[in-house]
Amino acid sequence: MGSQQTFGCETFEAVMTFDCINCDFVAASALDDATKKIIRRYTTDAGLKICRSKGWPDFTRFQPYKVQYGITCEKDARDITEALRAAIAVDEQLAMHKFETLGFDIKGAYPTMKGGKLVPYLIPAADGTYEWSTVKLPAFVQDRYAVVKFENDILTSMVKSLPASGVLQLRIVHAPAPVESKVDEVPYFPAILLCIDANSEYLFPVFLWR
Repeated sequence: MGSQQTFGCETFEAVMTFDCINCDFVAASALDDATKKIIRRYTTDAGLKICRSKGWPDFTRFQPYKVQYGITCEKDARDITEALRAAIAVDEQLAMHKFETLGFDIKGAYPTMKGGKLVPYLIPAADGTYEWSTVKLPAFVQDRYAVVKFENDILTSMVKSLPASGVLQLRIVHAPAPVESKVDEVPYFPAILLCIDANSEYLFPVFLWR
């Protein structure tokens, strides 16, 4: 049970770092009526037909440490539209050509920590098609955190003179219940500083600001 809870916490913390637009294809029952009306109107105007067996498109905006929400920004709408068009173009080419001839690394295994894998690089043309070239994926970049230089010698001396009662283990996590600071802002997940005594395992949770 403990390992499952740890995995769930790690997954939640990883998802909290996402900054992207997600597209899922869901059952019609998972969408509200207003969203379905928008989709129906768009497909009718474009002369398209919804393939119900494949699901209805549902777009979700991810921002670091904030609640997921629907697309409200015109730029996000343009970006996800272009991304889907490019994905369709790649899929059509994969149906006619071999994997490596399109610019993918023949060895596959995407992505890699070292980077360097080839992927197609598509440049939109005025007629709706794409110019194809290739680009190498970058290496994985570890998160970097600013280190604050502490120069208060008097306070340092005072802290050192205090009696040591044990060892504290620290970790920052985010509460799964979002809070809302302002009416017009997206609710966020507050950070919690967990302080645990290494010997007694006594927990000192400290809620942090955003």
